[in-house]
Amino acid sequence: MLDRVPLEIVLYIISLVPLTTFSTLYQVLPEHIIDEALRIHLSSSSSSPSSTVRLQPFLNLVSTNLCELSAPRPDASCWLKNESWLPLYFSKLDIPNRIVWLFPSFSSQQHYFRVEDAYVSHGKLLLRPSSTRIITIEEGRRKMMIPGMDYHDNNSKDGSKVGNHHHHHHYKKGKTTLASLWDIRKQLPPTRAGTFSGASEFTTQSQLCREMTIERSDCWVDACLLCPSNNKQMEEEVTRTTATTITTKQQNNNSGEQPPRPILPKCYARKIPARERDPAFTSSSACGYFLVERVGLKIPAFLDLFDHHY
Repeated sequence: MLDRVPLEIVLYIISLVPLTTFSTLYQVLPEHIIDEALRIHLSSSSSSPSSTVRLQPFLNLVSTNLCELSAPRPDASCWLKNESWLPLYFSKLDIPNRIVWLFPSFSSQQHYFRVEDAYVSHGKLLLRPSSTRIITIEEGRRKMMIPGMDYHDNNSKDGSKVGNHHHHHHYKKGKTTLASLWDIRKQLPPTRAGTFSGASEFTTQSQLCREMTIERSDCWVDACLLCPSNNKQMEEEVTRTTATTITTKQQNNNSGEQPPRPILPKCYARKIPARERDPAFTSSSACGYFLVERVGLKIPAFLDLFDHHY
C-alpha cells in the first residue's frame, strides 16, 4: 500500500500522529520511514531554543532537591514541592546515530542549576516529559479516538505522575533517573573550612570551567561546571557509578566526540549567569554552577518517556 502513495505524503501523514504512537509504528513500518516522520513531527512541534518565539518544551531536566541543585524559577508557582527543573527543547534528530538532541533555553536564564553548598546526598537528576507536552499528546489521542486509553489527568505540574514508585525499572512512570545530585556536587570545591566524611571529592587544584558528561548507554547530558576560583589546571578525572558514567575534564573543543554533538548556539557563553551576579536575586553564595548544554537520548529511550505516561 505504501508503495502506491508518494513518500512525501506518507511522511506527512505519519508525522501528524501523537508522539506516543511512534513506538507502535516502528513495529509495523520500515525504520527509516518512521525516523524521518519523527524528525518532521519533532521539528514542526518546536522551534529553535535561541528563538524568542517557541512552542512548549518536550522534556524537563529535574533536580529533586533544592538544597543541592536549584534552577532559576520564572515565577513562584513553577516549583513542585522540593523540585526545580530546566525545560528542554528539540534541537536535532541525528538519524544515522538515532539520537534525539535537546537544548535548554539559552536565551533565558533557564539553562543552569545553582549548586548549593550543602552536604546532603538525597537528590536525583531526572528526565521527565513536560506537562504541556503531555497535555498536547492527550489532546491528539482524543482527536484520533484511540480506544482503551485512560485520559484522567493524573499528572503533576511538570508532567510527571505522582506515586506508584514501587517498581524498579530504569524508565518508570515517564521519567528516567540520570544520576545522584551528589555526583555533581562533589566535582566542585567546598566553600567551608575543614573536611569530613561525605564532603566534596574536589582536589586542591581547581579551575574556572570544567566540562562534564553524564552518560548512560542511551542518554547523554553535556554540561559545564563553573567554579568560583581559577588557580591551577585540573587533570582529567573520571568517576564511575552504577550504570552511569560521569566524566569531568579540562575545557576543550573536542569536535571528535562520539556520538557527534550538535553545535551550540552563538548566544551561549560559558560564564556565570547574570542573575547570579545580581545581589537582588542571590542572598547567599553558591559553590558553583551546573550549566546544561545538551541532552541526547536514543530514539527508543526518548519515546519510552512518553509511552510510560499511559
